[in-house]
Amino acid sequence: VAIYIGNVQGALVDSIRMSEQARYSNIRLSTSTDAVVENCNFSATGNPVGRGLEIVFDDVGTVVRDCTLSGFYDGLFFNGTSNAKVETCVLQYNVEGVDLCCLESPGHNPNPDFGGGARSSLGGNIISENVIRGILNESYNTIYAKYNIWGHTPPMIGPATGSDIYSISTGSVIWE
Repeated sequence: VAIYIGNVQGALVDSIRMSEQARYSNIRLSTSTDAVVENCNFSATGNPVGRGLEIVFDDVGTVVRDCTLSGFYDGLFFNGTSNAKVETCVLQYNVEGVDLCCLESPGHNPNPDFGGGARSSLGGNIISENVIRGILNESYNTIYAKYNIWGHTPPMIGPATGSDIYSISTGSVIWE
């Protein structure tokens, strides 16, 4: 992990630029409340590995805005019970733009708002050009992702390579 922020309240991550990939995650935000990650640009080249931004465990009130996450295995990775608000971000050229993990781990059921959900995200995210899919929802939650720009119009839903949205559990992604 290049930058680890753990167990803090009100952390501000602003205007960080990274052009290389950390082996695991460029930024890992863990067990924090009311953190803001904004104006960051993580645009890596080479064979995609790791995660651009990882939000794990009981992160409450996190806001991610105006960030570019490009060139990673997972551009944005959620684990635990995070309910982050994500708006006006660019998630392109990753293997998975967003991964909401993980059914196999008890208590891991993230519920971020990518637009039009309970956190009042404005959306405005560009979620396109990812190798396998834009959003992989492995959670049991219905995720809101309205008012975004997708690789396909309407978004391509399903397990196919190049799809925009795929849910592998009882959760879903509301995009309109």
